[in-house]
Amino acid sequence: MEIASVFEIHELAQEFMNNPKIMKKGNNSVLMYDYETESGEYEWTGITFINTVKYRHVKEANIKDYMIKAYNRVVEIKNSNWKNEILSIDGEINNLKHYIVYFDGYGAYEFLSYGVIEGI
Repeated sequence: MEIASVFEIHELAQEFMNNPKIMKKGNNSVLMYDYETESGEYEWTGITFINTVKYRHVKEANIKDYMIKAYNRVVEIKNSNWKNEILSIDGEINNLKHYIVYFDGYGAYEFLSYGVIEGI
């Protein structure tokens, strides 16, 4: 299994006031999380996963070693078993990617999507 870093998340999970949450925006999924601004107030931001086919949350107690490589970053899993399962069901899916974000204390968030961008 090859893991490629896509981008780093600058906000730290240790500073979250709330649990991250997943919101749907059309065909996209947004992983929302809060962060402390320079003024000391909290605001929400997120990561948008484009045309999400599936997503799942892995609780902290069930984290696998390879998921820790997604600590405060978005990584892409090349040759992922989960993606291959979906491809075997629907061979029409092309360019689908498996992304993971791991927030310490909150677990891993996995997405099968066609792309990812920073922000909402």
